[in-house]
Amino acid sequence: MVLYLQNPAEKNRQYYLILLGLLIIYNIAGGLFPDPELPISLNLQINLAYGTGFVMGAYFPYYFYRVFELDDLRWNARIGVWIFLIAPFLLFFCIGLPLLGDLPATIWYGLAIPLVYAIYLIVIIFLSIRKKFEGSQNSLEAILTYSAAVLGYCCQFLAMSMLPNLWK
Repeated sequence: MVLYLQNPAEKNRQYYLILLGLLIIYNIAGGLFPDPELPISLNLQINLAYGTGFVMGAYFPYYFYRVFELDDLRWNARIGVWIFLIAPFLLFFCIGLPLLGDLPATIWYGLAIPLVYAIYLIVIIFLSIRKKFEGSQNSLEAILTYSAAVLGYCCQFLAMSMLPNLWK
């Protein structure tokens, strides 16, 4: 944060701080929700917990697109995440869960499309990094960030798939 305040004109730090903020919000929401003791409806708590994960997952391709200037990710960063991440969340979690009330089915169907898309993104981000930095020694930061993102995607979907077992 101090480094950003020293040079706020540097855009890459701004994108990093947004990513960091989303990760913090995701961890806080995942730790707080769902809690039957809170005076908020359980469906809203579930939507907040899962929604922060979907937003964080949707930001990763945009982060790579902007920070590392990976033009191959343009469509995925601007349109693909809306179709394959945000739309399934809205359809299954925000509409389907309150109507049907079946959390395991909502999670199963609500994560199917984003899971396939996340696997696709992992591959396409790797190929974009490889193409951009082919023969360059400056790829270490991009590769390390990519590795952290892959680990984040895997942990996120693993955690989301295990959450329904906590309420049994």
